[in-house]
Amino acid sequence: MRYRRKPKYVDAIKWTGENYSEIKEFAEDNIHSYGGCLFLHTSGIRGSIDSAVVNQGDYIVKGENGHFYSLDDKAFNTSYEPDEKKKAKQNKEV
Repeated sequence: MRYRRKPKYVDAIKWTGENYSEIKEFAEDNIHSYGGCLFLHTSGIRGSIDSAVVNQGDYIVKGENGHFYSLDDKAFNTSYEPDEKKKAKQNKEV
């Protein structure tokens, strides 16, 4: 049987290597830096906490359930596209 991903909306931010304060604000207490690397704390199976390395260029995604995960640029752009309605609304507010 064939399946497709249901349309869903997520909030995300791209790690550029220079926007740590924005990342920290976005990911709340789920992100930490050590030795120049970013580590994202994610919920694992049965509520365990895992740490994922976030490489420069990766996206940090806050899913519908409030859990955070990271995706590389290619995987993110394959799965998601900008919400043009929200983008237009933000441009009108500026």
